[in-house]
Amino acid sequence: MKQKIYILGLLLVIGMVSAVDAQTKMGYTNVELLMAYMPEVKSVENKLSNFEASLTQKLQVKQTNYQSKLQEYSKKKESGLSADEDQRRVAEIQRLEEEIQKEAQEAEFKLLRKREELLAPITNRIQEKIDEVAREGNFTYIINNSSGNGVPTILYGMETMNVTDELAAKLGISIE
Repeated sequence: MKQKIYILGLLLVIGMVSAVDAQTKMGYTNVELLMAYMPEVKSVENKLSNFEASLTQKLQVKQTNYQSKLQEYSKKKESGLSADEDQRRVAEIQRLEEEIQKEAQEAEFKLLRKREELLAPITNRIQEKIDEVAREGNFTYIINNSSGNGVPTILYGMETMNVTDELAAKLGISIE
């Protein structure tokens, strides 16, 4: 009797899992590919390039100042410096090195933050279209089939579940 109840319970669980699986519909897309064809992304890339150039220029001014201080120190060291003067100049050079490192880190952070800020409207728009396609196609999940470095995260997927072309149409872009 216990064995029959166990088998009946097992069949019931298998049936419920099958029913849940039958209701799950997955689709996939390539968000990076979509973004590559969006004209807004080109504008973002130009803005980021200009922003990066301005950050780099500020950093180069500090590096030039650092190099001149280093050369000045080397020349004075050869001609002879007092211990106090030597210590003061070494401390100044070390301070400049630290400032340059700190500013480089801040510049990298500012660039990442600017990238996020400029891409937010684009990624929000893509997400809205993904949501539309999911609702219209009764998809339970739509996943990105590519990681940020171009390596596919979906190694196999039925082409009928690829919604990239449908998303491109909704975004008003043509993927060649």
